[in-house]
Amino acid sequence: MAGGVGRNIAENLARLGIQTSLVSSVGDDSFGLLTMAQAQSAGIDISDVQVSRQFPTASYTAVHNSDGELLVAVSDMRMFDQWDIEWNAALQDKIQQADAVVVDANLPEALIKKIVRSCKPHFVFADTVSRKKSKRLLPVVSSLALIKVNRIEACALTGFESSASDNELIQALLKLGAKQILLTKGIEGATLAGAEFSIDVAASKVSKVISTNGAGDALLSGVLAAQLYGCDQNEQLRWGMLAATHSLGVDSACADSLNYESMTT
Repeated sequence: MAGGVGRNIAENLARLGIQTSLVSSVGDDSFGLLTMAQAQSAGIDISDVQVSRQFPTASYTAVHNSDGELLVAVSDMRMFDQWDIEWNAALQDKIQQADAVVVDANLPEALIKKIVRSCKPHFVFADTVSRKKSKRLLPVVSSLALIKVNRIEACALTGFESSASDNELIQALLKLGAKQILLTKGIEGATLAGAEFSIDVAASKVSKVISTNGAGDALLSGVLAAQLYGCDQNEQLRWGMLAATHSLGVDSACADSLNYESMTT
């Protein structure tokens, strides 16, 4: 199935009615064709997706237990380890005019810096992806509108031990310059926090968790979509958790049931 953190977020945003463009790269192979086709069918503008004949489409394979929890995963990200966007005037203008830009830490650190420098200040939302890759975002944390982390990733960014409290991690990220933090806590829910607010939401009850793959991507998508629609922080977090719930109930990374009406009814 088509996946990838950035691609998943793009699909979720498009399904929620946000005009979305994907800037990425795929291999000249069947998985690349599948990824492009699924993105386009979801309503994503894929005109800036580049096709590489040097590397295969990046892949991620995950094994889950009967409760949908991740047991082990392996990935092949050679596609992005050395990737650099082929900039042109149209793409530069598109990025600069965007209401929000989302980056994930699968990208090389140098490219992340390049993208952030090309954007309006504090219009970039970032997903840390993993403990190891999260550190690629350290040089740009102070330029981000929002950074999404779990506790393990927050510890890696701040240098705190795993025994640190949620509030300690949030305050440390704020000291690094983060404007907003979206802290995911699994079955405990999530926290959306800034310098002057902190909001918690409990995890939604799901009758049957099929897979946790993509749930965090959906959470960030819901929060960002609600921000773009002008919702307050409580509503943003509600959208995020509801979007994550849709993802938990399917065996793919993104749920076909996700749409604007499902957030507002």
